[in-house]
Amino acid sequence: MKNFIITVTIGLISTTATAASQVYKKNFELIGLTPSQTLEIFLDIENTCSQNCLYYMPSVKESKILEYNYSKNHYFTWTHIVDVKNAKFFSEVVITENENQIEVSTTQVSFNMAKELSKATGLPSAPIMNSTSNNFKLTIQPNNELLVQYQTRVSYPFIMRPFAKQIRSGLIKAANAVEKNLKN
Repeated sequence: MKNFIITVTIGLISTTATAASQVYKKNFELIGLTPSQTLEIFLDIENTCSQNCLYYMPSVKESKILEYNYSKNHYFTWTHIVDVKNAKFFSEVVITENENQIEVSTTQVSFNMAKELSKATGLPSAPIMNSTSNNFKLTIQPNNELLVQYQTRVSYPFIMRPFAKQIRSGLIKAANAVEKNLKN
């Protein structure tokens, strides 16, 4: 009987201990930048961090573009975050271009891919989020202004739920930093 009660209790705990997620979206227009200039700034992650970098991004200590399977429109990155808790994680970047639109999707890689990238690069993998993704869409308007649509999404484990407000604040600060980097 005791085994049955313990099993049921564990089942209830695992059912209620699910992950949470948050999404933040920001749209803005850019005047005076070409799509090429905009992408150059946005994709310059090795010069984007929280201290002593060309471009500011809160909580980012360091980012690297990896040579592993690198191509112009598809590559991997490594990021070191110092915030509520330190995190080091790999992401996949995919750039899609058509006549009037450019889209950059950045997604945290799976556990197995992170293991492979860590082995290939010697960089550690210690993510704190279950998943992260950023979508940066640049649309050329008829008046040649650029419309930027930025969306960031995170999913985090149950244990991180007490930090939901800080996580939300971080998403907003990052989106504001993207806009400021592009407008300065």
